[in-house]
This record gives sequence, structure tokens and C-alpha cells, in this order.
Amino acid sequence: MLRAILPVTASLLAACASAAPAFPASTSAELVGTSCGSPGRPCRCVESGETLGEVPAGKKRFEVRLPQISESDTGVSLAGVGDVVRPSGEQGDRCFYIDLEAGRTYAVTVHGRAARRERGLSLGYTIREYNPRGPGFYTIIDQVCGDATAACPIDDPSGWTSDYQSGRGRWDPCSSTRVEGYTAQGGFYDRHPTDAQISFALKVYEFEPRRLPGAEGCPR
Repeated sequence: MLRAILPVTASLLAACASAAPAFPASTSAELVGTSCGSPGRPCRCVESGETLGEVPAGKKRFEVRLPQISESDTGVSLAGVGDVVRPSGEQGDRCFYIDLEAGRTYAVTVHGRAARRERGLSLGYTIREYNPRGPGFYTIIDQVCGDATAACPIDDPSGWTSDYQSGRGRWDPCSSTRVEGYTAQGGFYDRHPTDAQISFALKVYEFEPRRLPGAEGCPR
């Protein structure tokens, strides 16, 4: 079962309707924040309560977290921003911190690729919005399918979308970011997924969140 944690909206933006780009070769996005070091290298993963440095005016900071799932390559492409990549074989979670302009919508593609097709694909990724007032993070989208011992059991691309549409559990409505539209496609070998491309639009609103992450009573 694919665990999906995100809001559901009715339509897919045209920016996400185009063909999914090829798997990115390396990390090209500009990484920011106090936990980042060498260009192109993952940042140290920050937990709630830690600060990420000053965020420039007119922008909002986001974490893209690619966990250690199995022998699979994972990448995330953001149009106009660049790519972040986690090759198979790396140990532990990999985190990337990026700044996005408030008031804009970004086309996003998540790429998954099995290192060995006979073992199938496992995929996991999380995008969170940083709140410097907390400090803390709002979960915007969080998906996991499969693990280190078993490949993702979904045997048809439509299964990714149906699981997405039924998984509304942990998107944080107190945030100022929403996912709009969702499609998935992939390749299969012996009824196991070998690659996947998940596309959606990330809408970053101009308003600043009034409540801290996880607060009760935020409108959906």
C-alpha cells in the first residue's frame, strides 16, 4: 500500500500535464540554510526546534527529504529551481533545503528508479514547509511505498493515483502551501514497479501561516 499524506484538488495544472522529464543526473538546485555545506551535496537533516537561518523577503523555505528505503534511486525535479537526487546505496535520510518564491506555483516531478529491476522499486519522499517562528515544519506531501525488504506492491500506475486520492491523513492545513493535481506513471517488470514518475504542482501562497505546525482548527 502506498501511504499518501497530502491534500486533494480537482484538476491538474497544465504545467504538470506534460511528459515527465528524464531522471536527473545530479543535484543542481541551489541549496540554502545553515545545515547546508558544499554545493550539490545533501544538507544535514534538521528536526523541529532547529533554525535554518534567515529566509529572504518574498520567499519561503522548504525541505525535500529522501529517506533510505531500498536499492532505488530517487530524485525530485522542480521547474525553474533544479533537481535534487539521492542515488541508491547511500545510508540514512538525505535532506535538501530550497527557497521558493511566495505567490508562485511550481511543477514538480518525483522520480523513482529500481537499481535492480528484478527486485522492484521502493519509493519515499517528503516535502515540508519551514516555519521560522516555531521553528518547525508543515508537512505538505509525504509518500512511502515499499521498504528495504519488499518492493512497492502496486502493480498498475493507476494504483498510485487512487492511493493518493484516499490518503488525506497528515497534510498540515495550517501551512501556506498546497499540492494541486496529481498523476503517476511507471514501468513494470514481473508485476513489480521498476520506475515511477509522480507529477503535481506545488502552490506557494503569499500569506504567512498564522498558526504553528500541527495546531488544531486550521481550515482545510
